[in-house]
Amino acid sequence: MAAIGGISEDNIDAVLEAGADLIAVIGAVVAAPDVREAARRLAVRINRYRQ
Repeated sequence: MAAIGGISEDNIDAVLEAGADLIAVIGAVVAAPDVREAARRLAVRINRYRQ
């Protein structure tokens, strides 16, 4: 399942728990003051869930 639209740090855990295999987080990253840090934090959350 792909999750697209409105995915953020606030709801990414619920999206992962719902079974998303693919997650689009473009808005959460490009709208962040620090793009690199936002991407890093999201990647950490995704990787933690997948282990």
